[in-house]
Amino acid sequence: MKNVILSILVICLGISFSPLFAKSNVEADKTAVVQQQYTVTFKIVDEYGEGIPGVTVAVKGASHIGTVSDLDGNVRITVPSPNSILVISFIGCKSVEVVAKDINGKTITMQSDSQILD
Repeated sequence: MKNVILSILVICLGISFSPLFAKSNVEADKTAVVQQQYTVTFKIVDEYGEGIPGVTVAVKGASHIGTVSDLDGNVRITVPSPNSILVISFIGCKSVEVVAKDINGKTITMQSDSQILD
């Protein structure tokens, strides 16, 4: 009889303590999200090679992810995936769309938009 009670006690204790040692689903989900992010750094210059401050960089289809270039034209942005498409735009220049992994560590030259308004 003591063996039966002892066995039941061990089983109950094992079941009640097992959640303490298991990784929660919330923690597992957070880890999955962090692993999917990709940080891109690059520089934006004009036709003369000068850095352009204030250029808007946004992830296409994700209106909540974006940044602007710093005073020297440098950009650092964390995107959901290396295949994310970045939309780079600045007043007076043609917008550019590029894949994040293709521009990491590179320089983007903005072309002026010479359309004349009526």
